[in-house]
Amino acid sequence: MPAGQAGIVTEKLAKLDEHIAGLKVELGTASLQGALNGPTSSEQARAYQLADQLRHAEEDRDLLVRALSTAEEQELARKTRLAAEDRASKNRAFSQHASRWQKAVVDLMDNAAKVQAAFDRALSAATAMEALTPWSHPARSTIIENISDDELRGLVAVEFEKLGRGSATGFWAWPSRIVEFERREDGFVPSLETVAAERATIIKSLFAGGSSIAPASEDGGTREPVAQGVDAVATPAIRTPSEVIDLRSVSAAEPHTEAEPSEGTETAADVEQAIPASPPAAAAGDLDVLRKRLAAELEASVAVGDTEPAEGAEAPDQPDVAVEAVSPIPAPAPAVSDTDTMEASRQRTAELSALANRASI
Repeated sequence: MPAGQAGIVTEKLAKLDEHIAGLKVELGTASLQGALNGPTSSEQARAYQLADQLRHAEEDRDLLVRALSTAEEQELARKTRLAAEDRASKNRAFSQHASRWQKAVVDLMDNAAKVQAAFDRALSAATAMEALTPWSHPARSTIIENISDDELRGLVAVEFEKLGRGSATGFWAWPSRIVEFERREDGFVPSLETVAAERATIIKSLFAGGSSIAPASEDGGTREPVAQGVDAVATPAIRTPSEVIDLRSVSAAEPHTEAEPSEGTETAADVEQAIPASPPAAAAGDLDVLRKRLAAELEASVAVGDTEPAEGAEAPDQPDVAVEAVSPIPAPAPAVSDTDTMEASRQRTAELSALANRASI
């Protein structure tokens, strides 16, 4: 049965109930009049007629009740069928959306792999550029900063947030440096391609401008650079390992100020006169001996400066160091006071350092 017939049957049943109720009232009145006037009266005949109508109306009502029950069952079956069809339709739609979601996630995976691969290639190129940029390059720090991994991550984050601004469901939900690139007038943000092109141009120009810096001269400085692309900045060149100052002595290239020897203290010239000339082959051995002598002198100076011998006690013996091909160096004169002793020790140390430096040269 078409949908809505249960409502029609219900409406007819309601009207029939009203009609039956009226027939019952009228039949009661006619029955009373027929009983009073006798069986042959017209009121009695009217009562029979009303009773027959009431019986047919009740039979009709029974039929309508059955019809209503059938209509309701069919309506329920129809709704159940429609619900099943709707459920099946939604299942098909849900399955299709799930497939689309899965495909989109796979695309994200593929694109994430592409992003990682591109990031690896960019860092590989950055490592090569860093290796090609010498330590003495004036713009080395600027170049490395512009191609570092953190800088590249920041640029990619800006691009993600820029794309998210134009979408209702932006992917990037973390802070970025987009305000550094945003134009104040209209909020325009350049693309990552544009930013990368500008950065590449800048670092090329910086590298070309500093590549013409002359190597360090013998005195440790730099010659006048020739500008290429951008103005080259003359900076002191980093010394090579052979040019590093020997920490064991004062550099021969730097002027050494001789302190005035105190009374009773031997000078470097006196020490040189006391040491006979050695053949070139023994220079290394002499240097080792002088180092030992210097260590012994320093230990003796510290011992003398820290402790003052008691009255009547003997002064500590100076360590005897075997010297090969070098005459013994006389011990310093007895100190008058602690201050004079420390000053003499420092003077002695400077003289021995100068002597060791000359021997090494």
